Amino acid sequence: MEIQDSLVYVSMIITVGISMIILSYSEKFKNIFSVLKIKNLLLYFMLVFSITLFQWAFGGAVFFLYNKIY
Repeated sequence: MEIQDSLVYVSMIITVGISMIILSYSEKFKNIFSVLKIKNLLLYFMLVFSITLFQWAFGGAVFFLYNKIY
C-alpha cells in the first residue's frame, strides 16, 4: 500500500506542476510572485486548482473508459 500512496502523491505534485506551467504561458501570470497583488494571487491559485481538477477528472474518465467501467 505504501507504493500506491507514493504514486498518488507524486502524481498530485506532477499535475499541480503541469497546471502551473500551463498558467506561466499566460502573460498575466508570468511573474506572479514579483508583484504580490492579492487579487491576482487568488485568481492564480483558483486557476491552478481548477486546471488540476480538470486533469484529474480527465484522467479518471480515460481510466474508466479504458477499463470499460461504466
